[in-house]
Amino acid sequence: MASLCEITILNDVAHATCHSADRFAAAARACADSYRGLVLDQCCDDRRRLVVDILRCLLLRGVPVPIARRAITPTSTPPFTGVDLDVLWIDVEMAERKLHRALSRALRDPTLSEPVRDLLSVHYLRLKLHHDDLDGFAERPQRASVASLRWM
Repeated sequence: MASLCEITILNDVAHATCHSADRFAAAARACADSYRGLVLDQCCDDRRRLVVDILRCLLLRGVPVPIARRAITPTSTPPFTGVDLDVLWIDVEMAERKLHRALSRALRDPTLSEPVRDLLSVHYLRLKLHHDDLDGFAERPQRASVASLRWM
C-alpha cells in the first residue's frame, strides 16, 4: 500500500476540488452571460477531471472503494436558489483559494511520488490557465468582477 501521507494529501486535494466544482456549477447555472457560463462550465469540468484522476490514484494505491468514495462525498452546503451572482462569485473565489492552497501544499510535499506530482502539476497549470480567462471578465461590463482571483 502507498504511503499514508500521500493518500492523506490526495484526500485533501479531492475534498477541495469537489468543493470548487460544486461552486463553479452553481455559478454557471446562475450566469446569464453565455460566454461566462461556458468558461465556468469548463472550469467545473476541469475540476471533475482532477477528481477522477485523484480517485484513480487512490484506487491504484490500494485504497478500498468505500474509503475512496468518501474523498468525493459532498459536504452539506446550503442551496443557492435565488442568490445573487455576486454572492455566488465570492463563494467560488473562496473555494478556488482553498483548492489552490491544497494543490500548492501537495506539490511542495516531499512525500508525494513523482507520478502523482506530475499529474497534479498538469492540473495546477490548467487551473492557472482558466484563472487567466476568468480575469478577463473583470474588463467586461458585466456584474460579478473577478479581479480578486489574481491571488494565484
